[in-house]
Amino acid sequence: MALKREEETIDEIRIVTVQLPPIPGAKLQAKLMKIAAPALSGLKGLSESQLDKMLHMDLGALAPVLAGLFSQIDDKLVETLIRETFASSYAVVQDEKGSRKIELSNLDNVNVVFEGKIGAMYKALLFSMKVNFGDFSGGVFSKLRGASEEKAPAPESA
Repeated sequence: MALKREEETIDEIRIVTVQLPPIPGAKLQAKLMKIAAPALSGLKGLSESQLDKMLHMDLGALAPVLAGLFSQIDDKLVETLIRETFASSYAVVQDEKGSRKIELSNLDNVNVVFEGKIGAMYKALLFSMKVNFGDFSGGVFSKLRGASEEKAPAPESA
């Protein structure tokens, strides 16, 4: 069976992601689940279509998620997660040489492709996670949201 391949144009940047092989995918998913479950509680109550629209909207909608995520990780882990999430992704860019493919597993390439477009980088990371771990309603994102909801204390009744 072939690995899933999807592409999406995000803020005028064409991103192509091929699903990670099982072992690297499982390792990345475990890392994400450890750090992202509390952060993804900010997505509670959003529908799948609203979450999909985040790939094409202002980053303000992701502010609660990003704030929660950034409070839990250091610079080295940020680089690791970006590199591993983009391990099987590339951007297709047009320049004076024509159309070319730029591998996003290299952080220097990430800097070139997303220069001045950090919001597009976050959206591309979400897209890559979606390709690798299923859609928001049935994949890792719903599991992460569910785990964060289980950890949250129940409100006291009056």
